[in-house]
Amino acid sequence: MLEYAPKNSKRTQMYYKTTLNHSLPFFGNMKLTSITPKKISKYKAMQYSKGIKPGTYNLKQAMFSKMFTIAIREWLKENPVSKIPKDKENNQYGKWLSEEGERRLLENIPG
Repeated sequence: MLEYAPKNSKRTQMYYKTTLNHSLPFFGNMKLTSITPKKISKYKAMQYSKGIKPGTYNLKQAMFSKMFTIAIREWLKENPVSKIPKDKENNQYGKWLSEEGERRLLENIPG
């Protein structure tokens, strides 16, 4: 990632750094060749148990996939992340007016 990250925006670089720092306790002592789709699925389940949203996890998975794609050029035969499907994202939330907000809106509608 040291070679690849500088080619990205500062925001993406910061996201990569944060994601790597959060994932090191889980993956830190593993060799790349020992990371399997099953281990990635365990990491995914752990992340969801901590309350992250599908969109956030999909960003992490995209970074891991890129990391393995780069590693394949050098050392690996396949990308284990590519075997884990991305999740459907629904990070929307509803915004509702309070009763006071509704009253003020209705009072200010012309006509």
